[in-house]
Amino acid sequence: MNMWLADCIRWTGPYVDENSINGVRQTGYQTVRLCQNYCASLPTCVAIDFNYNDMSCWIHTNISNLDPRYRLVNVHQYRLNRECRSTTTSLSVVYIQIFRGVASQEFFFFGGA
Repeated sequence: MNMWLADCIRWTGPYVDENSINGVRQTGYQTVRLCQNYCASLPTCVAIDFNYNDMSCWIHTNISNLDPRYRLVNVHQYRLNRECRSTTTSLSVVYIQIFRGVASQEFFFFGGA
């Protein structure tokens, strides 16, 4: 049996020394990775601007505000692409019979195709 698995979080960029209007500053996300993870956890987030001058994270939720980008030194924009790309993975089912009882168990193992 094949199962379709999706990898739905991908980032484009960085757009070096560029940002967009109307980003909302977020506190507590002082690295690009933390900022990206926070954005990915929000269903409406479409991009981040990360300011390396003060290590600040700016979230964008409106895709129409992303273009045009504006030049701002040490600020990089990363855009979130939630469009899924699928890969196949095989699904193996293993049945284990418990001999001193009536119950049986099914275990599912996922392995690369």
